[in-house]
Amino acid sequence: MAVWHHRNLLKKGASAWNHWREKHPQVQPNLGGADLRRTNLSGAYLSGTNLYKANLREANLSGADLRQANLSGADLREANLSKAYLHGANLSRADLNEAELREANLSGASLHGANLSAALLEGVTLSGVNLNGVTLKGVKLSRTDLREADLASVDLTGVNLTGANLKGGNLTRSRLEGANLSETNLRRAYLSRACLNRASLMRADLSEADLSEVDLRRADLGEAHLNRADLSRADLSGTNLVGTDLSETHLSKAHLSGTNLSGVCLRGAYLSGASLKSMNFRGAQLSGAHLSLADLSEADLSEADLGEADLSRANLSGADLSGADLYMANFRGASLKGTNLSKADLRGANLSGVDLSETNLNNANLNGALLQSRSDSSKEINALERDFSHP
Repeated sequence: MAVWHHRNLLKKGASAWNHWREKHPQVQPNLGGADLRRTNLSGAYLSGTNLYKANLREANLSGADLRQANLSGADLREANLSKAYLHGANLSRADLNEAELREANLSGASLHGANLSAALLEGVTLSGVNLNGVTLKGVKLSRTDLREADLASVDLTGVNLTGANLKGGNLTRSRLEGANLSETNLRRAYLSRACLNRASLMRADLSEADLSEVDLRRADLGEAHLNRADLSRADLSGTNLVGTDLSETHLSKAHLSGTNLSGVCLRGAYLSGASLKSMNFRGAQLSGAHLSLADLSEADLSEADLGEADLSRANLSGADLSGADLYMANFRGASLKGTNLSKADLRGANLSGVDLSETNLNNANLNGALLQSRSDSSKEINALERDFSHP
């Protein structure tokens, strides 16, 4: 049937059109290139319809059924597609500039080369969608469903993704400078080498996410969940981590200069070889943390919980560990020159091979600590306790 006939049928309104579709289910409507500007198509049944390069500018398609429809190259500027069902639709190279897509379902849709600049996407479903090559400048993606979406290398600078669901999404090498990702679900997401400079990630869930080599300079991760995340070689310089959960997080060779880690939960975290010089860990929870070969010189670890932590061959010269819990901690081969361990709990700690001649152990509890060998450790401990119990 000719395009003009289908176009005239559609212009009679959604009710008449839907009635005709019900009577002719075998017909594949062809509206390719049709001029449907400002047409009211709210609730229209357009599933499987050919709308290739159709002019739908400012058209009302709210609540329309556009499943598997071909909208490639279509002009949808300023169109109303709120609550439309676009599952599996072809929107490649479509122009959706300033279009309204609130709560629309685009799961499985093709958006390659589409223009979504300044589009309203709050609450939209984009799960499993490949957004590579899509223009997203100035879009609002708050509360959107982007589970397992492919956003690799996509420019999302300054985009609002508050409360969005990006679980398992691919954001590798994406640009998210200054983006708002607060309360976003990024659990198990792939963010390796992404740029999140100055981004807001307050209360975001990044547990088990791949954040290796990511740029998080001056980002806000306050109260975020990063347990078991991979932050190896990540740049966290000047990042806000107040109240952040970093338990069992991989932070090997991460850059943390200028970061305040006081009170942060780092239970079982992997910080081997990390540069932590002069860092503030006061009162931090570091029990079971892996800190071998880490540079903790002049760091403030006072009153921190380092029970059973691995500090072997770590540089702790000039560090403040006063009042710290170091029960069963491993200091084997560590440098403790000028270290303050006054009032620290060192029960059962392994201090074998450690030079304690310039270490402050005033009122430290060394009961059961291992200094050289088990045969003479008790003798040396008793001597140390006599030397430091009365400053």
